[in-house]
Amino acid sequence: MSDGYGPDLRIFIGWMFAILGGILTAFGLFSPSARAPWTSSNVNAEWGIVLLLFAAIMLGLGYRAKPSTRSGDQRQSHHG
Repeated sequence: MSDGYGPDLRIFIGWMFAILGGILTAFGLFSPSARAPWTSSNVNAEWGIVLLLFAAIMLGLGYRAKPSTRSGDQRQSHHG
């Protein structure tokens, strides 16, 4: 997904969601009394885990992607 002009955005998005998911999961696990008023489930912990799973997918895709060559590098190799 990288076009050769910088790092893959999926890596930054993955780390952002990993940090937010970690904070939300920790808050849900260490403060179980802070719940939504009309539910008995621990929404913070559950959605924190969902964010961590999404972060793992984004980081996996971002680090797995092969870096593409810049268009300028391709032009030089065809002429030389």
